[in-house]
Amino acid sequence: CQGGWVWEWIDHGLDAVDADGRAYSAYGGDFGEPLHDGSFVIDGLLLPERVPSPGLLELAAVNAPVRIEVSADGIRVRSRYQVRTTDGVDVRWWVERDGAEVASGVLEVPVLGPGEDVEVPVPTSAQDALGGDGELVLHVEAALAHDEPWAVAGHALGHGEVVLVPRPALGWSAAARVERVDDGYSLGPARFDRRGTLVGLGALEVASAAFDAWRAPTENDRAIGWGEHVSALFYWELAGLQRMVHRADSVTIEDDVRALVVVTRAAGAATASGFRLEHRWSSDGAGVRLDLGIEPEGSWHGTIPRAGFSLAVPCAAAADAQVEWYGLGPGEAYADSRAAVRTGRWRSSVEAMQTPYVVPQENGTRVDVREARIA
Repeated sequence: CQGGWVWEWIDHGLDAVDADGRAYSAYGGDFGEPLHDGSFVIDGLLLPERVPSPGLLELAAVNAPVRIEVSADGIRVRSRYQVRTTDGVDVRWWVERDGAEVASGVLEVPVLGPGEDVEVPVPTSAQDALGGDGELVLHVEAALAHDEPWAVAGHALGHGEVVLVPRPALGWSAAARVERVDDGYSLGPARFDRRGTLVGLGALEVASAAFDAWRAPTENDRAIGWGEHVSALFYWELAGLQRMVHRADSVTIEDDVRALVVVTRAAGAATASGFRLEHRWSSDGAGVRLDLGIEPEGSWHGTIPRAGFSLAVPCAAAADAQVEWYGLGPGEAYADSRAAVRTGRWRSSVEAMQTPYVVPQENGTRVDVREARIA
C-alpha cells in the first residue's frame, strides 16, 4: 500500500556560515565533534533548502504512472495505476526537426483500466512531417487534463520518444592544406604549436586542448563496496589519472598535406600505465575535425572515470557564459541516469548547468549532444 521506500527524502544539512560570511550546509564533522558519520545524512532527494535534486527528477520519471514506448511502427501506452483508470489523462504528440517543433496533435488513446496497455499507430500527420532535412524526433507525453489536488493541468505523467530520421552525417571534405608557420602549423582556421597542440581557432585563443581521463569523483567513487577492499577512486589515483602529463612523440603531415597527425602519450606522472593517442586533424577550410584514436598501454586495474578530449577557451566571466545545445536536457544526464530528460534544443548559463551538491562532486553533464554553442 505504501509503495517503495526511498532512502532518503532530504539532505539533513544545517544552515551555517563560514569565516568569510558565506552560507553553507553543515553536517557530520562540521561542529567539532570527535565521532561522526561524515556525510552519511547527506543522501536525500532534496537539497537541504528543499530544492529537488536531479535524483528526485529521475525518480519521478522512473516511477511515472503512464509508461510510453515509442517506435517508428507504433506507440504503446501502459497504465501503471493500480486502482484508478486513465480518465482525465491527455496524451499529446509532437515532432521536432533539429529541436524545432514542426507538427503536433492529440493522440487518440482509449481510457485504460489499472495495468492495461494499448498500442496505437503513429499519427498520419506525424508521418507527413518526415520530408526535409535534419533529424526528426517523435515525442509522446501523457499529462493531467485537469487540475488535481497534487498538481495542475498539464503536469507530465510519462514521456517517450524515438528518432524517426537520424541526424544526417556531417558532410566533410578535407580540402585545406597543412601549412608550416614559424611557431608551428596552421590548418584552415586552426593553429597548432610545434608539438602539434591546438592553440587557436580563427581569432579565438585555446587555453588547453588535450585528451583527458579524469573527472571529479563522486561519493560512490570514494566508497568501498561489498566484497571490495578498495574504492574505484583508489585505482584511478594509483594510475595517476588526476595528474596526467602529455608527451609529444611525433608530428607528421600526411594525406597529401591535408592531415596533421600528432602521436602523443598521456600518463599519470611517475606511473607505468598510460595511453597512446593518435590525433588526426583535418579541415574543410571553414571548420576543423579531430579523429582521436586511444590505445591503453601498460598494466591497468579497475575502471577509468572518463575518456575524451577537453577543450578550454579563455572567458572573463565563465559562470555567466551562455550555452545552447541540441541533445538531452534540460537537466543533467548520464549513461545510467537519463529517464528524466528528453531530446531538444536547450539554453542555460554555465552556472545554471551546475548542481550545487552539498558535498562537491561530479555534476552537470549532458549526454547525446549533437551540437553545442557557447557565447
